[in-house]
Amino acid sequence: MTVSKNGYETMTRDVTTSAGATTDMGTLSLKSDADDVAPIMVAIAAAAILLIIGFVLVKKKS
Repeated sequence: MTVSKNGYETMTRDVTTSAGATTDMGTLSLKSDADDVAPIMVAIAAAAILLIIGFVLVKKKS
């Protein structure tokens, strides 16, 4: 069985069952793809802060 949703990693599990039977797979938790973007967002935020500090320092010298 494969479970997928936009913004989340795809999960695949092997399932064996028979016709008309119910198989309890328990709780399935999908991992967000946003975890992969976090380091990039931190780098962008740090660059923006450095640009603002640089702008403020240049304005003070003027």
